[in-house]
Amino acid sequence: MRRRIEYLVRRAAGRRPPFILMYHRIADIACDPWELAVSPERFAQQIEVVVRTRRPIPLAQLAEGRAPDGAIAITFDDGYIDMLVHAKPVLEKFNCPATVFIPTGLIGRRRDFWWDELTRLLLEEPELPQNLHLLVEGRGAFRWEGGTLGGENRAALHHRLWTWLLPLPDELRRHCLDELARQIGASTEGRDNHRAMTGEEVRLLASDLIEIGAHTVTHPALPLLSTEEKRAEIIGSQRACEALLGRPARSFSYPHGMYDQESLDAVREAGFTAACTTEDAPVTGRARRLEMPRIHVKNWDGETFAQRMRRHFIGESRVSAFIASLRGGERAAAQSVQPA
Repeated sequence: MRRRIEYLVRRAAGRRPPFILMYHRIADIACDPWELAVSPERFAQQIEVVVRTRRPIPLAQLAEGRAPDGAIAITFDDGYIDMLVHAKPVLEKFNCPATVFIPTGLIGRRRDFWWDELTRLLLEEPELPQNLHLLVEGRGAFRWEGGTLGGENRAALHHRLWTWLLPLPDELRRHCLDELARQIGASTEGRDNHRAMTGEEVRLLASDLIEIGAHTVTHPALPLLSTEEKRAEIIGSQRACEALLGRPARSFSYPHGMYDQESLDAVREAGFTAACTTEDAPVTGRARRLEMPRIHVKNWDGETFAQRMRRHFIGESRVSAFIASLRGGERAAAQSVQPA
C-alpha cells in the first residue's frame, strides 16, 4: 500500500520512478504458456523505446540508490542461449546495460530446461495417452486419468504436473520427465535453441555492458528447501559465477520469484548488493535492495510497449486494484510466482 501511494505521489509530481524490466527469452517460440519469450524483432523495438524515453542504467547503480529521473534497469533470468545470439547484439547496438542471472548448475546442459521440456511433452506432442502415472519414492505419486487429448485438458494437466514437479530436487524431476517421455513415446533430446549457454558462451556474453548475476545452482523453489540447502544453492551459485568469470558476483535473482526470510538471510550473508524478485511494481524509495521488484515484459510490439512505458506499466486493472484497496478490498499477493 505504501509503495503504491508513494508511486502515485511521484507520478502526480511529474517524476518518473525507476523500474527494473524482467526478461527470460529473446526468441520466436511456438508454444509459450508462461509468456516468457519476446521475439528478437520486438525486443529490438522495445530497447529502442527504452533508450529513447528512459535512462537505462546498470542494476548495481539502481540498487545503490543513485537512480536519475526515469531510470530503468534491464534483467534476464535463466541464461538461455538466446542471450548471446539475440539479446547481446541489440544491447550493444543501443549501448544498453543489462544483468543476466545464471543458474550455474545448468550451464552446459544439452537438455531443455525442465519447464520447457514439460511444455513440449504435454502441449506440443501430437498425441498423449489417456492415463499418466508418475511415482517418486518418498514423494508420492502423480496420476492423471480420463483423457488428455483436448486443449483444455492438456492445459490443466500441464499446470497440475508443473506444480507437482516444482518441489522435487533436480535429479528426481529429470527422472520423472524421463518416465513421462517414455509413457508418451517421445524423446528427451534437448533442442539447441532451448538450451542454456555453455561456460564459454557465458564468458563471451559477459562484458562491461552485460553483468552476470547468480540465480542459484539448480533453479529450485527456495522456500521449499532446508536452511543448509538454501545456503548451498545461493552461495554455491555465487562462487561458481566468480570462478567462471574471475570477478565478483554481486547480483542475485530468486528463482520463480520465491523466497523467504532464510533465503533473504543467505543472500545477505553471501554479500550480494542487489537481489531481484518478481513483484510487479516500480522501485520506490522504500524498495529494499535485496527485494527489488521487476516488471515482467511480454511479447509486445514497440508501440504497445511504449504505451505501457508512458503509463508507467500501471493499466486500468492495476489502478482499479489500487482503488479497491483504498476502499478496504483485499490486496492481491504482491509476490507473484514466475515459472522460471
